[in-house]
Amino acid sequence: MRSGGKCVVNDMRVDVWADVICPWCYLGREYLRQAIASYDGDVQVVHHAFELDPTSPRDKVSTTTERLAAKYGMTEAQAVGAQQQMAARAADAGLAFNYDGQLSGNTRDAHRLIQLALHRGVQDAMVERLYRAYFTDGRSVFDPESLAALATEVEGLDPDEV
Repeated sequence: MRSGGKCVVNDMRVDVWADVICPWCYLGREYLRQAIASYDGDVQVVHHAFELDPTSPRDKVSTTTERLAAKYGMTEAQAVGAQQQMAARAADAGLAFNYDGQLSGNTRDAHRLIQLALHRGVQDAMVERLYRAYFTDGRSVFDPESLAALATEVEGLDPDEV
């Protein structure tokens, strides 16, 4: 229903399957946020785990450029170029994307934390904090200590439970 050029929605649920180290997911989250802002009514976003590489060892990280080069059969220079293009896309959307020295690894524990946050009513805040930690702050979202520290920054999560 349209009202005064603005879409009017009573209630809506949006389910999102994403990984907190996926730059396209990071960008898509911002576009979704902008779209939701144009709606009247309540929009519930529920995040679901989608691990980019569930076979990645939980105790090993590598640079994102190395991982991209190996995964897509490109040189590291081409992988850096792809990261630069993504940084430009992110900037166009108003996001920071700091890829220099960025690491990749197993995100299973990050997804477990996101599900805990869902049960505590703060899932969106936790997802936002993880994206910002990874893409803006250059912080790890792979090891338990780093994840616990990030979780303490989200109001509503008990550090002992995390």
